Amino acid sequence: MVDKRLQDRLLKLERIDQSIRTPPREKWVYSRKMSENDSKKEEWLHAQIRNIVNEYGLPTISRVGKRGETAAWLLIQHCDTDVRFQKRCLNRAREAVKRKDFSPEHMAYLTDRVRVNLGMPQLYGTQFHRNKVGKLIPRPIEDKKGLDARRLAFGMATFEEYRALMLSRSWNMQKKKEKEKKD
Repeated sequence: MVDKRLQDRLLKLERIDQSIRTPPREKWVYSRKMSENDSKKEEWLHAQIRNIVNEYGLPTISRVGKRGETAAWLLIQHCDTDVRFQKRCLNRAREAVKRKDFSPEHMAYLTDRVRVNLGMPQLYGTQFHRNKVGKLIPRPIEDKKGLDARRLAFGMATFEEYRALMLSRSWNMQKKKEKEKKD
């Protein structure tokens, strides 16, 4: 049975998390700087999801529903300053995926995030960054030949489809930023 109270709490935290990462915050995305106020919100969010995981365990589909699980994954994904915590959650996610109680795609994203944060090449090609000239490129990928097979095994789009989506989003954000400069 879904814990509605916990699900609602996670969804509220997700809204706060996304408010500091999505439009109209494009300036932060491009400058890679977050305001002091947003940094404090992010630290608070990290503490909240750590407390939830410590108290309830990894929020799974059976516990908080699909939307709650997505919210929890996103909050964990953004805890880049605490890779040990991300790794602990990843280990729990692997077990939950075996029970069909956590999204395999979310586990793939978290796997890549942890690997990138540890200085290792990613396995699923989910993590991108801007190079020195501002071009959006994937972070290093291990075994590129097997990439699409790994992605498809988890129900994910091919890497080229995902890359096109990432570049499209980046292009749209860049155009919006340019338009704002003109206004």
